[in-house]
Amino acid sequence: MATINCADEIHARRRRLAPAHVILQVARVPAIWHGALVGCVLYVAMGIYAHHTYQGSWFALFQPGLRFGVPALELSKGLRPYWEGGWDPMFYYYQSNDPFARTDAWKHIDRPPYRYQRIGVPLLAWASSRLLGYDITPPRFYHLIQIVLVAAGFAVLAEWLNQHGYSSLWGYGWLASTGVVYGLFAGMPDAVGDALFITAIIAALRGRLWLYVPAATLLCLVREAYGIFAAAIFAISICGHVRWAGSWGGRDQHCSLAGRSLERFFPRLYTLLPKSPSLRFEDSPVTWPRRILEGLDKLLRLPFRILCGPYAIGLRHVLALAVPCAVLFGWQMYVRSRFGQTGSEVSGHILDWPLIAIWKEFKTAVAMQWLREVVLKEVGLAIFMCGIAVVWGMRRRTAIAWPILCYFVLLTLMSSTVWFESSGYMKAMGSVLAAMALFLPWQNHWLVRCLLVGAALHGPYDNYRLKKDQFLMPFDEQQRTQYNGDHKLRPLPDDLFMKGKLANFSGHVAVGTVPDDLWKGDGYAGVFSFAHRAGIQIPVTITNHGAETWKNWPREGMNSINLCYVWLTPDGQWLNTGLRTPLVRPVAPGESLTQHVRVQVPAPGRYKLRIGLLQEGYDFFANLGGEQMLELDVVAPGRE
Repeated sequence: MATINCADEIHARRRRLAPAHVILQVARVPAIWHGALVGCVLYVAMGIYAHHTYQGSWFALFQPGLRFGVPALELSKGLRPYWEGGWDPMFYYYQSNDPFARTDAWKHIDRPPYRYQRIGVPLLAWASSRLLGYDITPPRFYHLIQIVLVAAGFAVLAEWLNQHGYSSLWGYGWLASTGVVYGLFAGMPDAVGDALFITAIIAALRGRLWLYVPAATLLCLVREAYGIFAAAIFAISICGHVRWAGSWGGRDQHCSLAGRSLERFFPRLYTLLPKSPSLRFEDSPVTWPRRILEGLDKLLRLPFRILCGPYAIGLRHVLALAVPCAVLFGWQMYVRSRFGQTGSEVSGHILDWPLIAIWKEFKTAVAMQWLREVVLKEVGLAIFMCGIAVVWGMRRRTAIAWPILCYFVLLTLMSSTVWFESSGYMKAMGSVLAAMALFLPWQNHWLVRCLLVGAALHGPYDNYRLKKDQFLMPFDEQQRTQYNGDHKLRPLPDDLFMKGKLANFSGHVAVGTVPDDLWKGDGYAGVFSFAHRAGIQIPVTITNHGAETWKNWPREGMNSINLCYVWLTPDGQWLNTGLRTPLVRPVAPGESLTQHVRVQVPAPGRYKLRIGLLQEGYDFFANLGGEQMLELDVVAPGRE
């Protein structure tokens, strides 16, 4: 098997590159500094996002919700949910404080066996934080671990590209893509998996066993699907197709461990295997019968070529290469013993026929006339097929291409849950873009370059579009307890969506006592103060004077009833409509309800604040003939 470390070939190819590509050669920053720079930029950007959207709460980046409640340890430390539903990242953070499912954390996770099989980052965060003396994993520390792992993976990729005459800027085709940044900022393990995938591939290409084993082991614990990659690496190493440090042999030898074992224990079978071409065509013309015969001859010799590779490995190599698979298998057995089933058994619905999930999503987008979704899915499919083509083109240069292809084939079986997130980004694209950037020195097609550049340019814009208008505040204790969210999903009433019925809007709104210090904001200072947005909670009492109950279902969207506010200038000019606060319970005729309204504080200045009831899809109750909205004169501090 030919190696891919030929410097002469690489530099010869580099001299033939198009001028547009040569421009990118100027950014040859040393990889260690490039990785450090990426880590610092990601940390600062994540901090800006936390202060702009969640008042500086790094815990809120996990998007914890009321529906599944919050474990006792997190509650004791003052951590509170920020919205109704919740998202996957909060489950992984809960695991970082209970990695072995010994307390109540698993009760606040949607599918514990499925989530706990991805214990890699939570286990690392738990071990690191406890070694440093913390009794709970700080949310900022959890995010920092993920940033360090991603930055290290990018540094490895940058060094690889630099050594082969390419700028590390090509690595941003992976790093800056929507799925990597979007998932990383929320605490999802996808970006970490991509970084470890890159590290494991390059370690295998370089034959560095000391780097491959820990990277592949953690990779399998980050996402179980990578186990097929580690198993394939083990198989081709046994068959002698990977040149690890300390192995022996050469291109024209057949001394693999599998071949030698076959010759020793099954000598008769070994002698029966065709080892050299049995057909000789000297000067005969190349015709289709000859091609068929040559193909059959190669097919007969395929078992010998697979089993008897050129490189031999020793027992220490075998034991080391078996570690990732053994750890994954052992952890799956622990999960099964703890919950009665493995993650694969509880999540079999995520598998489908090859590429069927992409086709279903595409048909849905076309039927709903979502132009942006149609374009995204077409581009996503183009990236995926291009990635497969790139790796397929590397199969004759390195046997490492085959384990990568095995993983990509597995991706084709995944359902839309894995392929697409509701925001539109393709979650499985990170590893594909990473492989395209990694093999760019040999698969330097214009389409590959265009897709990498497009992913790098589109990613920052798409993340800005998805995150720029978000602003969430934590639910207070009253809202949390009244929602009944301690892992007991509330049954939906029959008239959930009220069938488009307009609510009775005759009511009254009154404000409770507002302490003076409530208007001071957080008073946050420091490097993130320029991006910090403060938030307060105002106690408000509402009274229903009508004949119908104000329902608290649906919680959001069309027909939902919310408390809402409007900021105005002192002379009454409208500035903006603010956050919605859903009712914590139904309000029957004649009843009153006191709860806090979440208010985002504007820039310093004098304002009027109006608070009232709003039914989504219609209007404020005051504009529909109900009583007037509550109005307050306030001096808002804004950002300090």
